[in-house]
Amino acid sequence: MQDPTDPLSPTARHLLKLNPNAYAALVATGSGSVEARDLLESVNPAQLLASGVLGSAEDGDAMMAGLWLWHDWLDESHVISQGLHSVTGSFWHAMLLAYAAPTIAVGHPVWREMRSSMFARHRRLQ
Repeated sequence: MQDPTDPLSPTARHLLKLNPNAYAALVATGSGSVEARDLLESVNPAQLLASGVLGSAEDGDAMMAGLWLWHDWLDESHVISQGLHSVTGSFWHAMLLAYAAPTIAVGHPVWREMRSSMFARHRRLQ
């Protein structure tokens, strides 16, 4: 029986359990669980909430970005978070870059800008 205070659906609970070692590694390497990918591709965000009601379509997209990231599917998470033009989208994009920094962020425009700023600040201090 579903706990009436649990906002997640049984499908969401199952999805979270597919990766019991989420974030155990400091850096994501490789692709995630194929079972999780298949489920994420077949579910819509409202199906992950016990109420089946989303606050907004963007809330659902943000939830999906987080779940793709949870399962180490970085490209899928990145596509979604890049499409969210809000503070929430920026949050998920930053989480993705922080988690995947050693593998993908070096070529990202934000990384290049940060590196340029650090070098410029270093030169001013010398």
